[in-house]
Amino acid sequence: MSSRAEAAFFYLKYRDLLQKDQPELAGRALSEALARDPDPELYLEQATYYWRQKKYSKAVSTLLSGLDEFPGNRRLTLTLSRVFQDRDQDQKALEVLNHYVADHPRDTTGLRRLARLYLKMKEYDKAEAVVKNIPKADWTASEHYLMAQVYSALEKREQTVEHLEEATRLKPAFAKAWAELGYQHELAGDYVRAEKAYSRLLDLDAANKEIYIRLIELNLKLNSPKKGIELVKQGPAEQDFLIRALALFLQNEFTDQALRFFELFDAKITKSPEGKFYKALTFFRARKDMDYALQLLNEIEPGQEMYAQVLSLKSRLFWEKGNYKQAVAAAEHGQELFPEQERFWLLQSEILKSQDRPQEALAVLQQAVQRFEDSLRIHFQAGVQEYELGHRQKALELMERVLEIDPGHAPAMNFIGYSLVEKGQDLQRAFELISDALKKDPNNGYYLDSLAWYYYQRENFEKAWEVISSALAAEEKDPIIWEHYAEIARKLEKEAEARQGYQKAIELGAENKEELEQKLLGL
Repeated sequence: MSSRAEAAFFYLKYRDLLQKDQPELAGRALSEALARDPDPELYLEQATYYWRQKKYSKAVSTLLSGLDEFPGNRRLTLTLSRVFQDRDQDQKALEVLNHYVADHPRDTTGLRRLARLYLKMKEYDKAEAVVKNIPKADWTASEHYLMAQVYSALEKREQTVEHLEEATRLKPAFAKAWAELGYQHELAGDYVRAEKAYSRLLDLDAANKEIYIRLIELNLKLNSPKKGIELVKQGPAEQDFLIRALALFLQNEFTDQALRFFELFDAKITKSPEGKFYKALTFFRARKDMDYALQLLNEIEPGQEMYAQVLSLKSRLFWEKGNYKQAVAAAEHGQELFPEQERFWLLQSEILKSQDRPQEALAVLQQAVQRFEDSLRIHFQAGVQEYELGHRQKALELMERVLEIDPGHAPAMNFIGYSLVEKGQDLQRAFELISDALKKDPNNGYYLDSLAWYYYQRENFEKAWEVISSALAAEEKDPIIWEHYAEIARKLEKEAEARQGYQKAIELGAENKEELEQKLLGL
């Protein structure tokens, strides 16, 4: 036989041995075939064989040998770059592709691969430049999708949407592009166009429950619960899908429509403990039927995966009914069964605080602080409680701990900043903290009030007046903000506004009512 015929024989033997699950003998047969006929396809086959055997270095050396034999071979080159990428050796993959593209500057496939690699490496400007090297006449939906990915990473939404629309025009069945287009419209708050994009995506993949979930959520945001129910009916009649959809209706406060789930799908939903839990939650939210909700929760045995949620809801239902002893008992039971979950300490402290038992509420939080050393919620809530009881220094220490855990925690930044302003200490740090909090939430009335009071302390009353007006526009139900409004107005000799501020603070239940009344009399 000729060398090529012998190679064909050994290749067929290789395939046969693979089917018989004899990989070692198969590998030897393939090596024999490659020795007799060093063909690019055989190099690729051997590299693939080694890859499947997890012999990655041999896969690479095989591809390199193939490229020595057949320099510039597209399939060998692109496969080598893919192997490097899959092994997180992006720099080596980049060297391979850059070398190939330099020799083949009009190879669209090579350019596309290079652009995707730059995209993966977050070198967005280089990815954009590579795609633009492809002649516009050769652009397909893939090029437009690539550009959309680049512009999305650069947060250029208008250009992102433009390229996604072009990608879907050129390739109407481009599911990834439709999904991304819907997502971009969602980010922009254009729920109508997002809904249209996801509907097209559903036409392409009618069995995909994730698309149904996105469409249901969008229709609820568009205040179309009726359309949402129709989508639920069209979707897969599976329990997990129905429960996820039900949760969306509850989250968006469409409680009457949530009740419809139990008219339509009661048997499917309530066949599991999770379904019973959601039924209890629905009847509580929609009808305030706490007794029926508790009855359903009592049917769920301890040991179920979501039993912590059951105990938490039970505690809140007892609290709502005014059965404070049972509410606290349920929270304490949660602490025993789920000592790793902070929610039960927070819940117990809330219940005690609502009963005008602030010292006991604080004691619970102090225990929790020791148990959950890195919990933002526990430390923050404990700080608030200490502050309300007049323990200002302890409150500040707890809030400083919050910032140690999360330096970007805006409520803690504002708390510390305002506390420093009140004391007239370290005003520069106070300003920086309050400003950073406002960067995260520019329209927060409480943060704006803190900034106004900082300017007041600096005797920059005009600036304080400007900011306190913005604070009231954002939060008009807080007596302290109205009191600050009045104080700043007095400094600017705005008597009518000062009178209004004191009166509003008193009406809203200011704790220092008598002091404010005296100030009113003095105007």
